[in-house]
Amino acid sequence: MSINESPRPDLEETSELPVIVICHCHYEEVVDELICVLDRVPDTAQIYVTSSNPLVLSAFKSRWKRCKVSLDVLATENKGRDVLPFLRVLALLKLPDDLPILKIHGKRSLYSPSGEKWRRDLLNELIPSEAGVQKIVNEFGNSPKLAMIGASGSYVSDLGYWGSNQRRVFKFIRSAGSEPASVDLGFYAGTMFWIRSQCANSILSNVDLDQFEKERGQRDGTYGHVLERAIPMMLRSQGWSLREIGDDTELFPNKVRHRKLTYF
Repeated sequence: MSINESPRPDLEETSELPVIVICHCHYEEVVDELICVLDRVPDTAQIYVTSSNPLVLSAFKSRWKRCKVSLDVLATENKGRDVLPFLRVLALLKLPDDLPILKIHGKRSLYSPSGEKWRRDLLNELIPSEAGVQKIVNEFGNSPKLAMIGASGSYVSDLGYWGSNQRRVFKFIRSAGSEPASVDLGFYAGTMFWIRSQCANSILSNVDLDQFEKERGQRDGTYGHVLERAIPMMLRSQGWSLREIGDDTELFPNKVRHRKLTYF
């Protein structure tokens, strides 16, 4: 059953606000690694795994052993990589405001020899331990204007990281009601992050799902690359704040203008 046809998963009833985890996995060989990382989430977590690979989905279902943490799998088409499946799940869940959502994926950067390390570094920072996850969740509770939290060092604003995406990013930001002249490049490279639910929903309401291209191994210029940049930029333009793990100060593009990623 495709995610488009799946019934909406019900949020588990709990005395605490649930932590929502949306994980996309394309490669069966990283399933065990992802399960090991996901096992660090608190019992209030609800996990949704998407994939176009039925072997990945069956592996998650058979290997997940946390009876107190629900894990649902949803089949997707091989399109939009980790971004389109994330948006599809958001559309199904119709989450209320102020829930922390973790977006992760089984990234394998086939054009970088450091791709495996990049994935592990991002995952280990975003889900460091159960106590570490609770600390991140508390940041959202204590800071009502906090929109997103990314791994340390993942927020970049060097103008070279525009790639071929600037025109489409500005078009998206205009469609969302902001002026491109008022925004500056700044985004979480790798597209893994924590995000407040109403911020994620506001992105969903402005996205054109038909803009996602068919998968052809593209390295730049896709709608997914556009949204990777546009999501934090749009939220900043609307008055939301951004942070990185381990730093409770607000992120600004000018603070990290000369930061370079070491993974490629």
